[in-house]
Amino acid sequence: MTARLAGHASPSTTLGYDVRPDEEARDAVERLRIPTVAPLLPETPADQRPNAAP
Repeated sequence: MTARLAGHASPSTTLGYDVRPDEEARDAVERLRIPTVAPLLPETPADQRPNAAP
């Protein structure tokens, strides 16, 4: 994705521009926080839902 945003045909080209020391790059990756998303569940008919009115 980053390569595409930079207009590079290959991620290898983009990597050549990252001149950070390996430890700094690893630290940056460890600081990334990826939000969790609840899994999509199929719609449950109203009469089968918990606490459904009879």
